[in-house]
Amino acid sequence: MKIHLSDSIAFLENFKEKVDFLYLDSYDYNDDPEVQVKSQIHHLKEFKAIENLLHENTIVLIDDCNLSNGGKGKLVVEYMLKKDWKILMNEYQIMLVHTNFTA
Repeated sequence: MKIHLSDSIAFLENFKEKVDFLYLDSYDYNDDPEVQVKSQIHHLKEFKAIENLLHENTIVLIDDCNLSNGGKGKLVVEYMLKKDWKILMNEYQIMLVHTNFTA
């Protein structure tokens, strides 16, 4: 087992393997609107950093989405829906798959 300690965006930008499952749950989210926006931007940057390694059967799960102002996934989900992704589950967590996903 390997454990990596790094800035998440820097780590994802340097990752080289295809990604089957991406779980986004970094950067705290609270009632402060400034923190909310920073968290949402951070999650979008994480997704964009690894996006080129995702494939048609990649599953993306974003935590803490059923919170005020759209939760952590607000910007990521908006971006993904414009890029041929679809919502498979929308609860406290949101699960997205590519429109060509095959189980």
